[in-house]
Amino acid sequence: MASIDSLEYLDDLSRIRIEISGLSIPVTSITDAQGNEWSIFGNSEFSNGSGVIIPDDTSGVFTDYDPSFDISGVIDARATITANDFGAGHLQTIASRSSLSAGDRVWVWALSDEGYLDFSYSTNGTNLFLLRSSDPVTSDSSTVSVRVAFEPDNGDGGHQVTFYTSDSIDGPWEQLGDTIVDSGVVSLHQSSQNLYLGNQQSSINRYLDGAIGEFQLRDGVDGTLVASPLFSDVDDTTNYRLQRSIDGDDWVDVRGGHNIYNVESITIDDYEFTPDVENFYRLIDEDDTVLDEDAITPNVGCVWLKNISYPYVNMEFDCDEEQRSPCLSVESYTSASRTGIFEVVGRSRPVAVHDVHLDDTIMVTVVTKTISDHDRMKYLVMNCGPVFLSSPPESDDDDCSSWSMIPSGYYAVGPVTKTRVLPGSRTIQWDIEMTTVSRPGLGILPVTMPWNGVIERYDSWTDVLSSNESWDDLADNIADRSIAIIE
Repeated sequence: MASIDSLEYLDDLSRIRIEISGLSIPVTSITDAQGNEWSIFGNSEFSNGSGVIIPDDTSGVFTDYDPSFDISGVIDARATITANDFGAGHLQTIASRSSLSAGDRVWVWALSDEGYLDFSYSTNGTNLFLLRSSDPVTSDSSTVSVRVAFEPDNGDGGHQVTFYTSDSIDGPWEQLGDTIVDSGVVSLHQSSQNLYLGNQQSSINRYLDGAIGEFQLRDGVDGTLVASPLFSDVDDTTNYRLQRSIDGDDWVDVRGGHNIYNVESITIDDYEFTPDVENFYRLIDEDDTVLDEDAITPNVGCVWLKNISYPYVNMEFDCDEEQRSPCLSVESYTSASRTGIFEVVGRSRPVAVHDVHLDDTIMVTVVTKTISDHDRMKYLVMNCGPVFLSSPPESDDDDCSSWSMIPSGYYAVGPVTKTRVLPGSRTIQWDIEMTTVSRPGLGILPVTMPWNGVIERYDSWTDVLSSNESWDDLADNIADRSIAIIE
């Protein structure tokens, strides 16, 4: 069962670490009641309710050859299919035991380009002989069950095929058109060819544009089942989202946790939480069902300026009157107008076209007193991308006056002016213009370390493994602020 195992506040970069486990990975194969293992290929995927989705000509599902597939008598095949268009303009394979090249062809069951049911067979592994239904497949729904019964010896010196449709693979069945009869008793080519559904291996313009929900292959009319995969009941809930809220009502996706996929467990660091209040987290699946919830109150007690893309340059600031290094204050707030003023010929008063004001542009003053603080600040403001100014919420307590009127939010860094406070002094005053912007899209993900840092530090992958017991150790060693800056 998917669960949030732990929440922990880490003060190194001001982040909440969320440990999640019990996630399901995508299903890629199932085993039917006869012991045949069915595997998807290409871009196919399981979809609960629909079955195996077959989106393109690289996709389908197959099982390895079994001697029980060599049916010498009547082949009774049935399938529940979903087709975007029964007459798609190209052959749509339902089931096949046929190679693309000559020499190993047995039979192919498909929808024709105009929506008729086709059954093609081979007696020599090379030539395919086509038998087609007299009527096309029609249905009020895009999902229908279809059936073919091929008799290589009909008892009258010939061979024949009968097609059926139904609302269920279990029937009752309605015959589709006439029984198609041809002269001569035939024997199918015997082969170790695999059994494919939805495609003839991986071939252009031969795939079923839709889905396979269920399939049955019987030896004889209503005979022994030799294959019976049921795809439509496969529960493939594999996409998860991690969300955060401070009131339990309004939820936002956590960056890096908005599309959790193909992992059994994951660790996510959230840098955009609200400090000094209770933060609620919940894990939901692709149907928005809540799987687990937890909460944490991170005790931060100071202001942080965070880089969304490169969190290892995040900085903690002092905001009290003693101005320890580094310290931060907000000196001014400007809300720019977007109202247009237009002069009109012959009139003394211009015309105004009004619009809402822009949100605040703030002038942030930072003071650094050491070389290391100066360098860290340089790396923070020189990195491209949005920043997140995180300050504790307002309070009536006197202790909170130090960060009063420092607005939390997302900002774009504008012009930066550095001024030496006294000649020869290491104390630098930074005047930074920062414009309020919307929350950056979730496609912007935090990078704990740049890859070129790994290349720079280690001579080989063996050196990486021998020097770091875990990925966290590697991240701690590589997260060098200076590497992110291209001089």
